[in-house]
Amino acid sequence: MKISKNIIYKFSTVLFVFMLLSCGSAKKTGDDLVTDSRQEKNMIERNYPVMADHFNSAVGYAIFPNVGKGAYVIGGASGNGTVYENGNLIGYADLKQIDVGLQIGGKAFVEVLFFQNQKALENLKAEAMN
Repeated sequence: MKISKNIIYKFSTVLFVFMLLSCGSAKKTGDDLVTDSRQEKNMIERNYPVMADHFNSAVGYAIFPNVGKGAYVIGGASGNGTVYENGNLIGYADLKQIDVGLQIGGKAFVEVLFFQNQKALENLKAEAMN
């Protein structure tokens, strides 16, 4: 039985994407994630003082303290984070991304999403319930 190179390539690509998504940021306990998020928030405010205004004026924010991203033609990113409303922890979130195009490499970074109005935060909450 002859297997075409195209099938092997497609299977390898799908396997690689699943591997990237599963190897994103390591699953942590809620306490670890909260601690990491607080540390990153403090670092951001210390290194970028203008960001403190964003944290204070936003209705809510989500902090993903360790997003992992990797790619070889097909890429993926994954991360876990905490969600705050008026400065109070209200839950946890995760993010996933898949993209295709000319790319190679990997990196880790911090991502913060600011919710400037209640409707935006409510949309996130509604998505989490589905």
